[in-house]
This record gives sequence, C-alpha cells and structure tokens, in this order.
Amino acid sequence: MWLLAPQVMAILSSDSAVSALGCSVLRIEAFAEPLYGAAMVIPGGLRGAGDTVVPSLINLGSMWVIRIPLMVLLAPRLGLVGIWSAMCIELNARGCLMLARLFRGKWLNRSSVTEAH
Repeated sequence: MWLLAPQVMAILSSDSAVSALGCSVLRIEAFAEPLYGAAMVIPGGLRGAGDTVVPSLINLGSMWVIRIPLMVLLAPRLGLVGIWSAMCIELNARGCLMLARLFRGKWLNRSSVTEAH
C-alpha cells in the first residue's frame, strides 16, 4: 500500500487532487495494517476460547476513548488526513491491547478451555 499508493489512486481517480489525498490516506493506513490484523483476528480466537467480555470492551473502549476523541481533535486541523490518522492510531492501540490480552494468557482460565482439556 505504501509503495503502490500513487498507482492505485491513478486507477481509482483521474483527478490529481483526489489522487494526492487518497495516496496520503493509503500511506497512513499502511501503518495500521499489521496491528489491525491482530485487532481483527485475536478477538475471534479469544471468543472461541470463551473470553468474550474483555475483547468486546477493548473494541468498544478503543473506539470511544481513542478514535472518536482523536477525530474530533484532528479533523478540524488536518481534514481527511486527520480522520485517517486517528483511525490508524486507534487500530494500532487496539492491536497492542489485543496482543497484550493474548500473551497474558488470562483467557486460558475460561471454563470452555479448561473443560475441553
């Protein structure tokens, strides 16, 4: 996404202003992708292990405590780039929180996991 952002945007729009803004947004989002993957996959695994409440609270909390306030602060100053920057920051934070939950192993104490063994 980082390297090919100009080519992708050239396919999507012939307007140079739109392409430039879209290229900026794609490059911002490229920084969120690795931890966004963790934020999407780990909660599913935790739910499968019976740990449903904490991942749900992390998802809800990160959105309302990080993403929305950052958007309110950054959007008036940076426009679309501020909105995507806020989303990138929140997705990275959520991914880190999910990784922390996974590696702490508290989900191993859930009844569905212990009953299966």
